[in-house]
Amino acid sequence: MGADLLIVAARREDLAVLHARVDETHDQLIADGWENAHGWRSDDVAEMRGDAHAALEDLFNQRRRDVDELLLDGTWWWVTGGMSWGDDPTDAWGGFTMLLAMGVLDAGDAKEANR
Repeated sequence: MGADLLIVAARREDLAVLHARVDETHDQLIADGWENAHGWRSDDVAEMRGDAHAALEDLFNQRRRDVDELLLDGTWWWVTGGMSWGDDPTDAWGGFTMLLAMGVLDAGDAKEANR
């Protein structure tokens, strides 16, 4: 047993589009009644919205050592990752994976990534 190499990628998109997607996701969570169905308070959903906006700015609106851009088959991707012993492999990992889980970032087709 040793360290694992963890890498995550998402299609590069315009930040204004991604910020709008955060707001749409927030509005959809409210419309779907997530506060009641999952025991969340409206403050929790609002906090998640704020965290997502902050993560976008932190990860992609500045140059970072742990987030890079790659051009593969004509598509630009944001990428982060590294070796992990069970912890996050980069400082960007938590925000990056949160935005992917929320559907704000597009990870593309898994089959495409595994060719």
